[in-house]
Amino acid sequence: PHSHATVGTYYRLSRTSAIQVGVGSVPYTASGAMAISVQGRRNFLKDRIGGTMTLGMDTRRRFHVLQLGLRTLVDRIPVISLNVNIGVNSSPFEVAVENQRGLVSVGIGGTGNMVLNGMVRRSLSNFAALGVGVRAAGRRGVSWLFQLERGDFVMTIPVMVCTSFDGSSAIVMMYLTFLSGLIDGIIGDFIGATNAKYSTTNGEDDNANDGSRTMRNTESLLSLDKVREDAERQTSLMQRQATSKRKHEEVKKGLVIEQAVYYVEGAGGGELDVSVQLQFWV
Repeated sequence: PHSHATVGTYYRLSRTSAIQVGVGSVPYTASGAMAISVQGRRNFLKDRIGGTMTLGMDTRRRFHVLQLGLRTLVDRIPVISLNVNIGVNSSPFEVAVENQRGLVSVGIGGTGNMVLNGMVRRSLSNFAALGVGVRAAGRRGVSWLFQLERGDFVMTIPVMVCTSFDGSSAIVMMYLTFLSGLIDGIIGDFIGATNAKYSTTNGEDDNANDGSRTMRNTESLLSLDKVREDAERQTSLMQRQATSKRKHEEVKKGLVIEQAVYYVEGAGGGELDVSVQLQFWV
């Protein structure tokens, strides 16, 4: 397999449309050729359906890729997507169903073989998630998938386990599916135990004496700068979606956050503008 990397920029034209321009390598070629691509995005049917169209051309001015895609954008139901790729993707036809906890997709590979993908996701925070899954392809065998998501950044690492797909590799796929679920469960138990420990610590703090409480407040104030930096970094991740939601609320005359301020009392206290965070959760 050949590596593939892309870098680009994204610009929103309106509340329902955007354009993305990128430069990247051409996968499945040994020459290391580069290509430029332009992708247009638009929502239809009152933001219930999202559509994408991508055109690409390589450095030799040859047609590189054409991609058409549709996906549902309705809240509270799994996202259903349909993608048709000509030129760049190993699966020129793919149908996928996904939600916050997992993804299942079926595609037809460039050689005419079926490609199956399954993955479970576990949220690590409001902005990050870890996924573990399995991919099976007719002539590419079975791969174990590890995926890290943070905001709009997604990194997937496939680990080749079998080079072909047959009866024995089907058993391997079953084991990998079991291990993926086991890893997801372990991560969930660890996060749950961490949250429980944090809650217990808070409960013990409520029963502490005034001297200890004052000491903890002092330590909190000393770390206020770091907390502010973390909050600003998280705000930058929320900015684009908050802006989109604000425009959507303005159109339908809904809830628009004009200004919201979080204030800390006491010596060394301060204030923080949380308008973006509140608009993000609308």
